[in-house]
Amino acid sequence: MLKSLIQLFAERFLQNKYPDIAYQCGPSTTAQNQSIAGGGQQNLIAPFSGWAVFQIGGANEVSNNWFRLENSTRKISYLINVACGWKWASIPIQKGDEIVVDLGVYSGSGNLTFVRNESSK
Repeated sequence: MLKSLIQLFAERFLQNKYPDIAYQCGPSTTAQNQSIAGGGQQNLIAPFSGWAVFQIGGANEVSNNWFRLENSTRKISYLINVACGWKWASIPIQKGDEIVVDLGVYSGSGNLTFVRNESSK
């Protein structure tokens, strides 16, 4: 009886810790791309657990000095104020998190890629 009780406790404990454990796993080859147009804030829902990677810039697009990438559910954000050709940022996500991308008044576009963790398949 004691052995069954300990086993039940261990199973419940690990089930509750699954989201935290999933963050420790490496990325898989599964990704989903989303084009982000400038001119204001856009909100998206994370399709799976893993990472959100945002990329903006290019040789002809150095006028944008900042952008904001935020996981509003987990209160994680990334802001950059650098004048250079390319800019990247990444934040951890879980399925269902609200992701905010804000390019301000910049009229160009960027690429947001959701990369799935191996364990979230």
